[in-house]
Amino acid sequence: MTETEAKKIIASMMVSFSNYRPVDVDYVVHEWSKYLSDYTYEQISSALKEYILTEKTGFAPSIGQLTNLVKAQKERKYFIELERLLLADTRSKIDTKQREIKSLEMKHEGMPMTEKYKERLEDMRNDDERKY
Repeated sequence: MTETEAKKIIASMMVSFSNYRPVDVDYVVHEWSKYLSDYTYEQISSALKEYILTEKTGFAPSIGQLTNLVKAQKERKYFIELERLLLADTRSKIDTKQREIKSLEMKHEGMPMTEKYKERLEDMRNDDERKY
């Protein structure tokens, strides 16, 4: 994060928290940009937005509070993406199983199906729905 970006963050904090008035804004901007150099403006801005919308104390965040929120946001994004991939994989497995069942039904089309076979086929369908 650059000093110009840190200045925007500090300005947002001053507007959002009426009790936040640094004595030496230039020094605060310099320090924040130094400690947040490994983060992007977008990351810190997003964390600040979350902090402003959820924090009830009325006090401005510390650098550590914002970086912890950045980490939490990354984790949430990771788990959302992981869940999406797992659901897609599960859906793919169900689709494959349904295609196999349909193929089997077509292969045996016209042949008399015993009750046991019909029940087994239905069990396979239900088993897929229960699993996923």
